[in-house]
Amino acid sequence: MQPPPPPVDLRELHGRLSELYSRYETLRASNEGEALEVGISILSELLDFVKREIVPVFTSPAVRDAVMTIVLEYEKGLSFVRGTAEAAYSAPPLYAPEMIERALSSLDTYISGLFNFAMGALLVLAELAGSH
Repeated sequence: MQPPPPPVDLRELHGRLSELYSRYETLRASNEGEALEVGISILSELLDFVKREIVPVFTSPAVRDAVMTIVLEYEKGLSFVRGTAEAAYSAPPLYAPEMIERALSSLDTYISGLFNFAMGALLVLAELAGSH
């Protein structure tokens, strides 16, 4: 049985996410609060994309479980960042900047890791679809 072709245009996805990430990096230097909102949006969009476009393609229960384990870890990360952001907005001004920086630092790691995972999975799926 031939695997289905990748369901999205990789160039379009890469362009959209690169544009969002560029905005995120620009804001990170000048407006941490807005950067936090954009970063949370990016990570949330990436998670939705992986669950919608990548997870269903895998037919092996073991592989699907492994992918879902990865997705769940990033969902925990997103929850951590959201919780830290909420706490930072109600924290005393002395502690808020450090909390926001920690949330941004975590976002950097999560966004990069999930983006690389998604692109790698799509490239493997594209190769498998093309080899059959």
